[in-house]
Amino acid sequence: MDLKEIMENGLKTNLSCNERYTEFNRYFDSLKPQDIPHWVKRSTAIYGSLNFKIEHYWHSHSALLAFNINEDECWIGNENSANIFYEPFILQDIGVFKYAKELVKTRGSQWVRNYWNNSLSFKKNLKDRRDFEEGYDAEVLIMHDIPPKDIRIVKIVSDHCSMNISEWDEKFLYMSKGSPKGCPNYFRS
Repeated sequence: MDLKEIMENGLKTNLSCNERYTEFNRYFDSLKPQDIPHWVKRSTAIYGSLNFKIEHYWHSHSALLAFNINEDECWIGNENSANIFYEPFILQDIGVFKYAKELVKTRGSQWVRNYWNNSLSFKKNLKDRRDFEEGYDAEVLIMHDIPPKDIRIVKIVSDHCSMNISEWDEKFLYMSKGSPKGCPNYFRS
């Protein structure tokens, strides 16, 4: 829904990210070790991914973007280390998930410390290549704004397929002529 704005104005740090992540990321920031640079903040980062598999399942109705970054202003973390904590953190105040609050109390800070202890600068990662390790799902915390000129649309993702711009144009060109080449059956009416 923000694609037009992003392509016209770029991506900005310090914008409130989706509310469901705000408190989660602030919790991480509150437990960040002092040896991690002060400018690294999950709560204000733009998030990117490295080395995802080609068959990776992306959220429906979204756009996959590529962008140029300033390597000196990026940090790498293992998203798997953060994700193990996400559900307990979000569900902890819902009664039916009674053990979530206990998990947050007993394991939360340990999981967060594990995340930070296994994180590193983008440039150090280019040497160490933690992102190639089995089980290390590298997320890039981008700590600078990204102007529109540095953003490119890679794919548009629907419920049923993922298309690059050429595939999108071809599909809908054929649809406009009543012959949806290469489209799933539900497009053929």
